[in-house]
Amino acid sequence: MLVGPDGRRHLALALRSDRLCAVRPDLEGQHGMSVRALLADLDLAEVRAVDDEHHDVDTWADLRDARSRRAARSEPSDDAT
Repeated sequence: MLVGPDGRRHLALALRSDRLCAVRPDLEGQHGMSVRALLADLDLAEVRAVDDEHHDVDTWADLRDARSRRAARSEPSDDAT
């Protein structure tokens, strides 16, 4: 589970499908279930974000902001001289 610098857990993960199948309810029981509740019985390792991969990109404005952050990181700084 990806963890941002603020300690917030983000839904960015990889897991084995057989482990998920072992803890999830039947199809009827899953109906309307939140992903957080579905994953609650799994022992998920937390992985700290090392850059800005924890930022949500849900809208075009979010994408624009993410691209701006990336461009700002790739520009040479004045301190490099």
